Amino acid sequence: MIYKIKNVILEVICEIKEFEELVYGRFSQFEKIDSIEQENYLKISKDKIEININNQKKELNGVVLQTDLYTVINNVLSYIIDDENNIYMHSVVVSNKNKGLLILGNFGQGKTTLANEFVKNDFKINSTDQTWLRIENNTFEQVLGSRFYIEEGKIKYISKSDSVKKVNIDEIIRIVGLCDNGVLTINKPKNIFSKVKQISDYATWSSNSVLFTDDIELYNINENIKPFLMKLEEIPLYNVRGDKKAVVKNVYERGKNERYNSSGIK
Repeated sequence: MIYKIKNVILEVICEIKEFEELVYGRFSQFEKIDSIEQENYLKISKDKIEININNQKKELNGVVLQTDLYTVINNVLSYIIDDENNIYMHSVVVSNKNKGLLILGNFGQGKTTLANEFVKNDFKINSTDQTWLRIENNTFEQVLGSRFYIEEGKIKYISKSDSVKKVNIDEIIRIVGLCDNGVLTINKPKNIFSKVKQISDYATWSSNSVLFTDDIELYNINENIKPFLMKLEEIPLYNVRGDKKAVVKNVYERGKNERYNSSGIK
């Protein structure tokens, strides 16, 4: 498969049949193009992963483990996308009335659970897991959302029309912990420096994760993170803990029905 990602044409080849959908699904939001001669590639075989992006090459030697695929793929995408105005971030995006929320949280901490609660209250999911974000002229928006997700062990996809939708991000919700019937607590960072510290890991994780296939370092994507995040001073960040229904209700209360359409909190 050949994909256009920002200004890079990337050929993705997976020679491990049982991993094919896991690999190609991670690129399903990007434009597929006809075969053309190009030099950028991500090649995955049973005992090797080879990468070349703009003549910057990486090679992982060893039996390829499924747990490393997610890290490698998202590191490649971050390396292509990231600059001072664009970033690829571990996040979920939901929207209502053309206004969007960026949901952050560590792996398994409840981003999808909270997103599904928003869906019950007239939101749509625009990005399931990793999001291409842009900030320009004081507008913070989703450029492209991921479509791929796994539910009860089965691979599923949100609609492409939802993932390609440009969504203005009004606020950021960072999950500290979710629990049914838990007491809702919310706090905001004291300043932009605290905010950058709290957000940065969600943009840098693929550079810092441990690999098992090989011990090499992947692409360093840290250079553009601080300049990008420092531009988010006017975007509110809410650190939340507690019941997911209470989180959704709090968002509507902040919006005072001016930003969101709903038939009532469910």
